[in-house]
Amino acid sequence: EGRVYFLSPTGDDANPGTQEAPWASIGKASESAQAGDTVFFLPGIYKGTLAPANNGKPGAPITFRAAVRRTAKLIGDGTNGYTVSLADVSHVCVEGFHIRPESDEGRWLLVSKALHVSIEDCLMEDARDDMPFFVTQSQQVRLCGNVIRGYSGHTHNMARLSNNKYLLIEGNAISRAGHSPFQFYPVRSNRYVVIRGNVFHAGWGRALEIFGDRDVLLEGNIITNSFNGGRSGSTGVNFYTDHGILRFNRIFRNWGGVFYSGPWLDQMFFRDSRIYNNVLHGNFGLGFSINVNGEKLSNLAYVNNILYNNDPHGSYRQLRIIKGEPEELKLMNNVIVGDKPRVRKIIHFLEETYTLKEAEAASEIFEKNLDVEPGFVDAETYNHALLPDSPLLNGGRLYTKTTESGEGNCIPVEDPYYFYDGFGIEGELGDIVSVGSTQEKARVLSVDLDAKKLIVDKELRWEKGDSVSLPWSGERPDIGVYEHGRRGRVSVQVIVDTFIAHPGQEVELRAVVHGLDSQDLKFCWWLGDGTQSEEEELVHTYTEPSDYPIRLQVTDKEGYTYWGTGYLVVEAERSTEEPLLHTTFDRNDKEWWRMWKVYRPAPTRWSREIFKDGWVGEGWLNIFAPLPEDGPGIIPSCVCPVVWDIDKYPIINLRYRVSPGPGTPVGLWLKAFPTPHDGERKVYAALSSSAANTSEDRVGDMVLIDDGEWHELTLDARVIREKYPDIQVIEGMGFDSVGEVPSYYKGPIYSIGEVII
Repeated sequence: EGRVYFLSPTGDDANPGTQEAPWASIGKASESAQAGDTVFFLPGIYKGTLAPANNGKPGAPITFRAAVRRTAKLIGDGTNGYTVSLADVSHVCVEGFHIRPESDEGRWLLVSKALHVSIEDCLMEDARDDMPFFVTQSQQVRLCGNVIRGYSGHTHNMARLSNNKYLLIEGNAISRAGHSPFQFYPVRSNRYVVIRGNVFHAGWGRALEIFGDRDVLLEGNIITNSFNGGRSGSTGVNFYTDHGILRFNRIFRNWGGVFYSGPWLDQMFFRDSRIYNNVLHGNFGLGFSINVNGEKLSNLAYVNNILYNNDPHGSYRQLRIIKGEPEELKLMNNVIVGDKPRVRKIIHFLEETYTLKEAEAASEIFEKNLDVEPGFVDAETYNHALLPDSPLLNGGRLYTKTTESGEGNCIPVEDPYYFYDGFGIEGELGDIVSVGSTQEKARVLSVDLDAKKLIVDKELRWEKGDSVSLPWSGERPDIGVYEHGRRGRVSVQVIVDTFIAHPGQEVELRAVVHGLDSQDLKFCWWLGDGTQSEEEELVHTYTEPSDYPIRLQVTDKEGYTYWGTGYLVVEAERSTEEPLLHTTFDRNDKEWWRMWKVYRPAPTRWSREIFKDGWVGEGWLNIFAPLPEDGPGIIPSCVCPVVWDIDKYPIINLRYRVSPGPGTPVGLWLKAFPTPHDGERKVYAALSSSAANTSEDRVGDMVLIDDGEWHELTLDARVIREKYPDIQVIEGMGFDSVGEVPSYYKGPIYSIGEVII
């Protein structure tokens, strides 16, 4: 019933707003659009803030849409305001825009005190001011098919969601923020959240943070490329939920540990949650780290997951449990295995490391887990489907069972926490479950956690002890993210024929839909480079070196949609002379801040300097002693390059300056990935004169000259093998004080100039 208007940079607000005579300004569109109206933005650049003045209605939203996707570029109004501001509005849709603020202080999107709004298929990139993406105090918000990337601002939290209900976050690609690309905060402030079919390919820091929010479903996502960067606390995902479901996610090729569960903030809990059918593979640290203290972490079950070949440069630990009792935590029917057959002590439980068999003998926490090769189709390309002879086919656990015989649509079960009922989010449907056999299927309408009952959409009959699970295809469910076979739960697999390609190389992509008849399916691909496709199979060429998040939406003949995710790295040919790291700290060095960590552990003080008389180069980094009121500190700076093979990149060249002070105990260290028995494997490869006789671990005889002048140093990183002979790939290098530095120093304690590895 609404009207259609058009906007063009060459239009005129005095025009009627037709395609032949369009309006010109965002302000005109914002003020004029009424319920049911659609405003098409013709290709071009638009200055101003898109801030609707009116509300839509149920079934008649106000829609602002790029006439040709990603060709209408919104650049803001030149201030530190938001380019799109949906404040105190309802029933508004924003679709297909390229949002890139022109101002260094510009931001992308604000959704505040809004109801029933959707942001779809928008590209948001290159923002620099505080939290450019902010959703707060809103309900029924849909974020679908967007690309959100590239925030280099000083707070380094890119997207924050605070005090919301009923959020659907689906099919997005999220990456490249200094600290946290996607953060739910404050603690426990969001409720009823679905995060599905996204690719979190962090790049500059960790992937996402969920701080104890209630009723959260995280399913079918990829989490990859997390980096222990200069503004990130670690590579780890902070995942804490009060009734959360983490399922069918693929978590691979992160450059450190991934999921950490040990709440440190007040009112942050990890309770009543189920973690099942995920794959954690090839990460450079632990898969799961769990600190169950019985108060903040309780009623947790890890079921049918695959933890494979994680921590390959440490000790192949797949799992760490610091505390726990069987009533708080259970690990059942998981595959837990390191890649090397000789390394079988893969579980760090309490203060010891165990083989899986030893762990099951030590505690009832462990039940029927497997130490077997998973039989992936292709582990090297992260194809986590299972081969026909995989022992994981039909190897999984059925989630729960009925507690009494009966008939009707209200099913009593032992454990209702596995199942999802839609959370009251518009358009969302509950799980399909099988009761007793895979032929008896019904859809969950409501999960009553207190009464331990599932309300389903049809009448069924069951016996006491009948299995209740998501549909399976064989005798039992498969372990891992896909259910192979035609009768099981629906899962969408994205197959990419190579994992690392070169610019201009043809790449084959194919969709495999498990559990659905392949007839009458519609496909919509987001290929990661701004292009789309509707083919089931396609050949695509990526022209630029980058990493590409691939998302696929499959729609069946009844209109139900399912998501699959893929990931591809495109690398240019690399010269053998090209360094692993080259930091100058000068004006043109755009990478230093995301590489060098100088803010932890606190208290810290530092500054980046640009050109002063007497300096040959352009920039350097100063590290100062803490202020007297802060007490003593350790003056840290460090860098953790990705895959630092010390035989391939052995030589470190750097310029440095150490204050003469009354004695400045500064050391340059190298660090291998930790092990449970050695702890942090850190050695000092160069020490200042006042630190030379300390008892700290030292290798080699390199000396840092502490006379307040600039000096050059060349160091062979393989010196770490004097203490750890088998090291091949190390975690990083850096400077700190050997012991604590008093706060009476004036000026910088030390400075770092150009660094080349």
